[in-house]
Amino acid sequence: MNTTANKIAKHKYRGWRNMDNSGLNNLFTSIFESADIAKCIINSDGIIVDANRLFCKMLGYTHKELLGLHYFILIPSDSREKSKEFHNKILSDEQILKFEEKLRRRNGTHFYAFTTNIKVSDEEGNLFRVVSIEDISDRMKNELLQSVLLSISKEATFSNSPDTMYALIHESISQIIPITNIDVFLLDDGKELVKKYSNYKLNNEWLTVYFANYSLDKKESLLLDKKELKNILIENNHLFKSDKLPESFLGIPLKTKTDIEGIITLQSFDRKYKYSENDKALLELISDQVARVIERKNNELALKKAKEEAEEASKLKSQFLAQISHEVRTPLNSILSFTSLIESELKGKLSNDLKDSFEIINNGGERLRRTIELLLNASQLQNGKYKIHIEEVDLVKYVLLPIVKQFSLQAKEKGLKLEFDNKLGNSNVVCDVYTTGQIFINIIDNAIKYTKHGKIIVKAFKNNFGKVQVDVTDTGIGISEDYLPNIFETFSQEETGYTRRYEGMGLGLALVKEYAALNNIEVSVESKKGKGTKFSIVFN
Repeated sequence: MNTTANKIAKHKYRGWRNMDNSGLNNLFTSIFESADIAKCIINSDGIIVDANRLFCKMLGYTHKELLGLHYFILIPSDSREKSKEFHNKILSDEQILKFEEKLRRRNGTHFYAFTTNIKVSDEEGNLFRVVSIEDISDRMKNELLQSVLLSISKEATFSNSPDTMYALIHESISQIIPITNIDVFLLDDGKELVKKYSNYKLNNEWLTVYFANYSLDKKESLLLDKKELKNILIENNHLFKSDKLPESFLGIPLKTKTDIEGIITLQSFDRKYKYSENDKALLELISDQVARVIERKNNELALKKAKEEAEEASKLKSQFLAQISHEVRTPLNSILSFTSLIESELKGKLSNDLKDSFEIINNGGERLRRTIELLLNASQLQNGKYKIHIEEVDLVKYVLLPIVKQFSLQAKEKGLKLEFDNKLGNSNVVCDVYTTGQIFINIIDNAIKYTKHGKIIVKAFKNNFGKVQVDVTDTGIGISEDYLPNIFETFSQEETGYTRRYEGMGLGLALVKEYAALNNIEVSVESKKGKGTKFSIVFN
């Protein structure tokens, strides 16, 4: 402490206390000795000339030590210039000024203070600053804590790098708790610790891992001083492995609702600062957020991996479908062509049994050809390689009439009626002709397949919203309420296995859904088991 400044301060202090005005003397006695808030008096040079009991207690000094001490020594170096500017402003202003600043205690720790400042002068005109100080550390820490938690949450949302996220966690915690040594460990699938981040200044990794595991075994946060650390090592015959023990150790498990993700450890080798229960409570709050962030990141990575695996599986499946379809289609075309040629050569010479045999071959071949076509289309759609040509087309003339005519013979052979009811004047729509046709082909084909008696009606009209709509209604077996939500799923059939009554792979309606999406068409279905089904196709 500057001796000259100290003597001057004490002289001014005595003069300040012994002024003739007894009323003023009583006022200062009231202010400094009876006030329930910390107060001090600073002269124009920034020297403390008086301080009350609460101020001494708050800063950790004796009254004697404070007299003559420069006030700005109590201000951390990074805030000192700003504090000096504020001091000069107070002495040049007539108003009461309020200010928030960080103060440093005698033991080197910091706290946040809210100061109320009044300018006064003595009978000689000397200016003084009367400072009232309120410790707002708890409020500031809460605000800072909320800011830290928000920063960690944002980093988890926007950061693609785990290293960046852990560095931010370190930086965030440092704003609240002094940190020289921090480690972040996560547990792998085998529940072994894996170090993810460290700024450890001393080469004592074994000790860090040992007490991290010790804390996890306890499944609770641990705050241990040097003596406690030493006793634990002695009890477990490990003291010989440790070169230097920290003054305090803080281990906080990263807990989620269902599990423990890992642990954050802090170690202080500074005798002036040992971690406290308050530090532990703060770090527990932060660790909860960190644990949620890590859990979310792990889930995102798992989801990304699953998505990539699913996409790869889908790609392989599509490649397989395309390859197998090609391998089957080529010989099938040869078989059907030569069968047709033989049938033509033997025309008029075939017995009824042989005619039936050729019909079976043709029907089976066409069924297989259609299956291959469905597989190829499904493969192209899944690979995103399917190209469409959107144009304005007369729906009735170029799509519906040819398809109804195509299926009329098939319906007649089953004893069914296939009726077309056209209520459209202008039937122009914008679509891809081929894929739109495939929508109706698959739906009408299914209607005939699943209808034993009655009829199928294809009705084209303008709905209440002025949109072109086509309803395909049958009197078939219908669809159960339970299965209805799955009707457009790939390879989905209500009846499965070798005992199913109807042929098919369950690809047709899945393709209908894909074709509809390509053409901005809405497809919906209404059905009742045993009563029939109605598909509605709406052009947007």
